[in-house]
Formats: sequence, structure tokens, C-alpha cells
Amino acid sequence: MNSMDDVVALVTHLCSQDADELKRAEKLLKSVETTAGFHAALQDVYFRVDLPTQVRWMAARTLRAGIERMWRRPTKQAFGAEEKAQIRSRALNMLTESDRMLLAQVGAIISKIARLDFPSDWPTVLTDLFALVQSDDPEVRQRALFALHHVIKALVSQKIGLGRRHFEQIAPNLLDACVTLFEASSGQYDPAALYTTLYALKCVRKLLAFGLRQLDLVADRFLSNVAVYLNMYYVNQQEKHVTNLGKLVLDLVEYHGLKWLTYAGTGAVVTWYAEAVLAKSDAIPPSVLIQALLVLKNLVRFASRFTMENGKLHPSTPKEAVAQYSALQTIATPTLLLNLLNALATHYMRYTAEDLQSIAADPHDWIIEEDNDHWEYRIRPCASRVVMELANNYTDLIVPALGQLAQSMTSLTMDTVTMLAVMNALGPNAEKLSSAVSYVDFFQQFLLPWARQVPATDPLAPLVHRTVAASIGWFMGGSVPKASRPVLYESLAVHFLVSPHPIVQFAAVEALRCSVDDWDFQVAGFLPYLNALMVQLLTLLGAVDQFELKVKVINCLSVIIERLDKNMAPYAPALAAHIPALWEQADEEHLFQASLLVLLQKLTIALRNESVHLHAICVPLIQVACVADLPSAVYLMEDGLVLWHTLLQFHAPPPPASPAVVAGVEVPAAGSRLGDLGHLLPLTTVTTIGAGVMARLHVLLGGLAPISPSSSGSSTTPSVAVVRPQVNAFITRVLDMFLATAPAASLPLLVQSQILTRLVRGVATKHDHTLALVAFVGVLARVALLVTPTEFAAQCGADFPALVGNWYALWDNIGQPPHRKLAALALTRLAPCTLGQLPVLAAIWTEILHEVHESNGGDALIYWQLETTGDEDMDVECGEATRRRDMMRRDPVHTVPMVAFIREAIAELAAGLGGMPNLTARLDPEVIAALEPMLK
Repeated sequence: MNSMDDVVALVTHLCSQDADELKRAEKLLKSVETTAGFHAALQDVYFRVDLPTQVRWMAARTLRAGIERMWRRPTKQAFGAEEKAQIRSRALNMLTESDRMLLAQVGAIISKIARLDFPSDWPTVLTDLFALVQSDDPEVRQRALFALHHVIKALVSQKIGLGRRHFEQIAPNLLDACVTLFEASSGQYDPAALYTTLYALKCVRKLLAFGLRQLDLVADRFLSNVAVYLNMYYVNQQEKHVTNLGKLVLDLVEYHGLKWLTYAGTGAVVTWYAEAVLAKSDAIPPSVLIQALLVLKNLVRFASRFTMENGKLHPSTPKEAVAQYSALQTIATPTLLLNLLNALATHYMRYTAEDLQSIAADPHDWIIEEDNDHWEYRIRPCASRVVMELANNYTDLIVPALGQLAQSMTSLTMDTVTMLAVMNALGPNAEKLSSAVSYVDFFQQFLLPWARQVPATDPLAPLVHRTVAASIGWFMGGSVPKASRPVLYESLAVHFLVSPHPIVQFAAVEALRCSVDDWDFQVAGFLPYLNALMVQLLTLLGAVDQFELKVKVINCLSVIIERLDKNMAPYAPALAAHIPALWEQADEEHLFQASLLVLLQKLTIALRNESVHLHAICVPLIQVACVADLPSAVYLMEDGLVLWHTLLQFHAPPPPASPAVVAGVEVPAAGSRLGDLGHLLPLTTVTTIGAGVMARLHVLLGGLAPISPSSSGSSTTPSVAVVRPQVNAFITRVLDMFLATAPAASLPLLVQSQILTRLVRGVATKHDHTLALVAFVGVLARVALLVTPTEFAAQCGADFPALVGNWYALWDNIGQPPHRKLAALALTRLAPCTLGQLPVLAAIWTEILHEVHESNGGDALIYWQLETTGDEDMDVECGEATRRRDMMRRDPVHTVPMVAFIREAIAELAAGLGGMPNLTARLDPEVIAALEPMLK
């Protein structure tokens, strides 16, 4: 920028509403923002009162952004020492405007500089601001107080460093000054006094909650009067002051914890808030009520913070905690708690007129809003949390009282609105009410008749039916006997899921999900109602448009499929027919699409080998979900891999017969559809375990995923000896699977793709982690058993001696029995080319044969794991289990007897050395003595 006019022009263009002009201005700003003096010039633009307010505001905003990004970055060279000093010296002079937009930017500029430069480069910022606060000019005083609030807010955010230590030293003086300023104007209600007390209160709040190491006399004096201030400003309808005092109390509760119980004035504050709640007045502002409920919630929760023994404090409790517990008992008396429970359960948990209007206007949106977890901003959900804390922390006192409220409902002494509120209080605490409420009797004798008797024209009728339906899910896991549960299933199927009102239907869906997803769920009692329930669920799935509600139905179906398992097979075609259309409708709703993948995975498990009929639906979805380059991969990749994994596990290739038909769609042979997924292996990302699992399973499937350089080498070659050790080891296990299942095709590919060379070099140089090296030698052992020792040595080239030496050195790191046996077989096979290692090999033989000897002469690995699937995640019989057992029966680890193999190897070595004496001369006599009895 050559002149002030250029800077003004730039800032003016930054205010433009034209997208192209704004883009050019931002590009120019980026090129000049590191120029020396540019930000001081922005400050000059702000001082130009002849310019439009929007231009001055943009200059201040740009200056603030530059300070945020470059004030502490010397490499940017945007702010020199002189320019910083110039900006600091004029910062407080910017407090000349009363315009709120300009003042907000100036306050941010001063606070950000103060946070970075106080106390080293700007030690006088607080004293200078206080000097302005003492001004006789009310406007100057207000603007300075506004800036002081921002500076204190910035300084208390520092947790460590010189600035924090210095601030803690001056914080008591700051608090004294701010409290004095507040007290001087409290009780006055003219605009200037209210502004002063409001921002002084904000400063006091930050200092008390975050600035002081320990409360002093000034803090005690102020806190002892908080209840007085609350009442004073509430009576005079100053809601901002009341809510800021509430924020102070909540900050002390959150950040000071149990210490707050012993602070001056705490009892009076709790009493004021409790009285506000017990008043049940509609005149109390919602923000004040919510703060009252939050304070009471935290007070009740403090009861769980003490260690109790036989109803009393533990003898080892510190004196400070004893005092805190005594204060809690004094404040939270049983009478207060019971009164709070009654007020919350009968008044604050009611549905309001706004609820009824929302339900009438758009019930679906009301359901979604109810599910949003914004309880701390709404009275009814917040009251529910307080009741839950009461029931959790004062169970012996509160649970019988809740039981009495339920009994009062049956006596018909309450109106419908109050009964709905009581049910809202009972529901979240249903688990604790099992001893106080017999739910089945309560349901049959009161709740169900109540729902039937409410006139359909009553505006509360949908809420009554919704509440009764929801209560089934609330209480199902508590006191409901197994024999009585079919009654509740029947009610869901006959009365609630068939309701025409959405809020009832989706309450029934959630209740059904909770009922099925219960520990004591029994399939036999549920089956008679399954058909009716599935018809209603599938109808509802197609009728609703909001995906937030569709996912409720999908989650319910997923739980039903998981718990009913094979019993869901008759419903699979009808359910699967909905999936493609739902997937297309979802478009960018990736979380909903993920829930569809989960449902298909559970349905695959339920169908077992019959899941072949799902391939036509699942394969296209997996082809979308398992591509890492797509933005949706973040949401879909994991569930897509799990579905892919499950399909492969349960795949049993059928004979080449006529195609199957699913939902009217002709499905080609299942094997060909799963084979279509082979090209995804390089695209899924080799750093995921799921991709490796898919590769292993495709290998087990044989012809479904032909081994080719594009599907194996390209995806693994770049990763070996490059990525994390754990991933390296996993990739090599995939290679091990290739060699075990298709040795004739795999070995040439390993050589052609340079993977074998990488493995040899990795072990020979020991440049990788031990975990990865152990996996490398496992693959090399497979190769050594497929070729002659001479061919193996030739393939390794000059690295062969180092490879063998390091291989022997890694023996003690090979822990799993199959891997140890495989390594022993390979080293024994290579013995003619490694005669120098014979003493070490003989020691390995001794160790291996000792293990055989301990199993009474039997080679345990011959039959080891042949009757398992080899997958710890599978607890049912599947196609993969059969294929894995077949592979094990061909594996040398499970087919070669170790004793006979070593005996034959010793005979070959002795023949090659010219006789047994020449062989034994190379071995330690003690090793020979140990070997002889074990080789008989």
C-alpha cells in the first residue's frame, strides 16, 4: 500500500456485496497484510470519522484478524516492534465511539493485544482502563468498562505462563475495584447505573470463578449478598442482571465443585432458587427457571461425591469434606427435596400449550425436537434431569414418593395434564421403581384403560397414548415378569403401532426396540406378534419422510433381527425390497445410509447361507461405501467393510443353477456378484484392518477374487516396510493366506511384484519393528517350503546369509505355536544351505520336540483348531468356517508330523556330510543326548 487512500480503497472493497469485487479485495489483502505499517494504517482508517461506519468497522475487524493471526509470529514480519508499540499506544484511544458494532471490535482488539502482551509489553493496560472507568463522563466510563470486561475475560483464559501468574497477583485488587464499582451503583435503575452494574457484575463473575486462587474477604462479602442481589434485580425486572448472577453461581458450582457448598451465601442462594421453583409461577422468566433447575440439579448431584459407609461418611473423610457434607445436609433437607420432587413432577414436567400447537402443526418435527439433546435450554427436560438426580442420589427418600405419585394417579385425583407430567417423571426412573410400582398391574388396571377412555377429540389424546406406549419401553427392563411380557407386546401391536398419530407410532417403535433389546427377552413369547409388528414397521418405514424418524424404525428392525436371528428369514425378502429405494432417497444422509448397512449385516447373519439372495442388494451398496476417495467414506467405510466381511463369511457358493429372485429383481450367481468387489481392495485403504480381512476372505473363496497384480500386489507392495509395524504385520498375514491357499499362483506374483525382495531385505537389514519382522519371516517360511533350499537361496541373493542369521535371532520372538512350527519347518528345510547354523537349529529342534514330548508324543498342531472357525467374532456355523478348516487340513503346519520331518532332515544332512559322525561332530554332545530320546 503506497498511501492511506490505497488502504481506504482496499477496506472499502472488502465491504462490497459483489462477490467478484470481494474476491479481488481479499486476494489483495493477502498480498499486503504482511507489509510493515499496514495494520497501523488500518488503525488510522478507524480514526477517520469522515468515513462511513461500515468502512471503519471493516478496518477494525481486519486489524483484529491480523492481531489474532500474526501478532506473535515473527516469521510473518507483519508487526514490527515499532508498529506494535504504535498500535498499543493508540488502542485505548479507539474507545471514542458509542456505536455497538465499532465498540465490539475495539474491545476485541484491546483484549487480544492484552492477552498476548500483558504484563511484559503492556503492563499498564488494566490501570489505564480503570482510570477511564473512574471518568466523570458516563459514556467514557461505560465504554471503558466494556473494554475492561473483555480484557479480564481474555486474561483469565490464560492457564499457565508469566501472564497468568501476574494476573493472579493483581486479581484480588481487580475484584475489590469491580465489587466497589458494582456496589456503588446497585439499587439504581437508570440506564447508566444498570450498564455499570451489569458489566461490573460480568467482571466480578470472571474474577471469582476463574481468576482467584483463594477467596478473600471481598469475595466473601459479595457472595454473601448474591441472594439479596438476585431478589433485588428480579423484583425490578432486570432479567439480564438476574441471569448474570445465575451464571456466576453456575460457574462457581462447575469450577469450584464441593467448595461452593461452604462459601458465604450458598444456602441463601439455593433457598432463593428453590423458592422460585416451588412458586410454580408463570411470571418467572424461563431463563431464570432453567438456571434455578441447573443449580438444584448440581446441588443434588453433589451427594454422590462423598464416600459413604453404612449411611455415614467414611471415617477417612478429610475435615474439609466433612464440612462440605454438613453444609449439604443443612441445605438439602428431606422436606426441601420432597417439595421439589412434587413441584417438578406435577408442574414443570407438563406439556405446554406450545407443545400442543407444535404437535398439531407438524408432529414429525415435534418428535425430532423432543429427541434433540438440548435439555439444559428447556424447562421440561431440565426438570426431568433434576428428578433423575434426586432418584439416583436420594433413592430411599424419593422412590417411595414417586410410588405415591403413581398411586395418586390411579385414584383419579389428578387432571390429565398433571398425570402426563407424573408419567414423565416416572419414566426415566422406571428401573428404580420396580419395588414401588407393579408395572403390569399398573398398565392393565389403569394406563391402558386410561388411554382407551380418552376421547379422540381431546387435544391431549395423542400425548396420553404416546405416554402409555412409551411407558412399556421405560418399565420393560425392570419389574415386568417374563410371563407377563406378551401382554405388552400385544398392546404395542394392537393399540399403539396402528395408531394414526405419528407421535404415538414412534413412541411405540422406541418402546418396541427397548423391549426387544432387553436382557431377559424371550423369543418364544414374542413370535406370535412378530408378523403384525413387522407389517406395521415396514408400513411406517415407507410412510415417513424425515430420515431422523426413518432411522428410528431401522434401528428397531436391526435389534429385532439381531435378537430373533433365524426367525426373521420369512420377512427378509420384504425387508430387503425397501433397502435400494431408501438408499437412493437418503442421498447425502450418510448416517442413515450407515444404519442401512448395519441392518443388512444383521440380516445376513440371520439368514446364514441363505444370505446369497441379498448379494444383489448389498454389492452395489458396498461398491459405494468402501471407496476411500469418496467423502461418504468417513461415515460408511467401517459399516461397509463389516457388511462385506459378513457376506463373505456366510457365502456358500451354490451350484451353477438358475438365478435367484429377490424382491422381483433377478440375481446372478452369488459368486460372480461378490467377485465384483475384488477391485475395491486397493481402494479401501491398506491401513485398515477391514481391507486385510476382505483380502483374506476373498482368498478363502478361491475363484471369487482371482489373484492378480491389480488386486494384490498393487495394494500391498507400497505398504510393506513403510507403514506402522502393526499394519505391516497384518498385511503380511494376508500374504501368508495367499501362499497357504493358492501357492502355485501366489509365489510368481510375490516375485514379480518385488514383495518377496522387500521381505528379504527387511529381515536382512532389520530396519523394521520386531513385530513386523516376525510376520515377514512367517511369509518367507511359506516360500521356503514351496521351493528347494537352493532356489530359495538364489532368490535371496547376497542377503541370504544376513537373512538366515536374523531369522535365527528372531526365534525367541515367535510366540504363537503355529508360527513357531512353521518357522521350525522352514529352517529345517533350509539346513543344507545353512550348515553354519546347525548348532542353533539343533537347539530349536530340542525345544520343538520337547513340546511334542510334553503332549505324550502327539503333534498337537496336527489337529489344532480344526474344529473352530478361526474367527473369534463368529459364534455360528458359516461358509467361511468350512473353508478355513479345509485350508487348515492342507496347511503343512497341520499336516506334517514334526518328529518324522526332523528325523528325515537329519538323515538327509548326514548323507550330505558323508555320514552321521560328520553331522554329530558339528553339534554339542548335550544337544545330541537330548535329541536322541525324542526322535525315537
